[in-house]
Amino acid sequence: PTSGWLASAAGVLALTELYFTLYREVSDLFNILGHLYNVAAFAMIYRAVFHIDMDDPKVFALGLANIGNLLRAVPEHHYDVVALFNGPAVTLLETEACAPYREEIWQLQQNRVSFKVCRNALNRFNLAPENLIEGCELVPAGVVALIELQQDGYAYIKP
Repeated sequence: PTSGWLASAAGVLALTELYFTLYREVSDLFNILGHLYNVAAFAMIYRAVFHIDMDDPKVFALGLANIGNLLRAVPEHHYDVVALFNGPAVTLLETEACAPYREEIWQLQQNRVSFKVCRNALNRFNLAPENLIEGCELVPAGVVALIELQQDGYAYIKP
């Protein structure tokens, strides 16, 4: 079902581009249709960034539960989900610190949830990247990644 939604969204986006090449005036029907199809295509794909920035295990567990709930609530949709860790929250991804959540994190990673970690925060808290759980992607600055994800249409969720 996921690939069907993704293929449908790609098809609708192709129609969007076609309509945008055909319009001659701003109020032209093709321009209006292009915008409507563009909105419809993005509605077929769930995009969310879960921002975790505090070293509170309860917030960490809540964030993981929120992500799991989203994936279970929309199994028929394609989704692109990011868990972004910056500030003191990067300490929660140390191999030993997240041992109680290892299985849950692994399951989420198997479901294509990406775990992005701020390199600036790692440096600030003297953590080596090799001490993080497997599957983490380092980003130079968490706040910049957060801005870019939101500019790309990701919904911002703060557990």
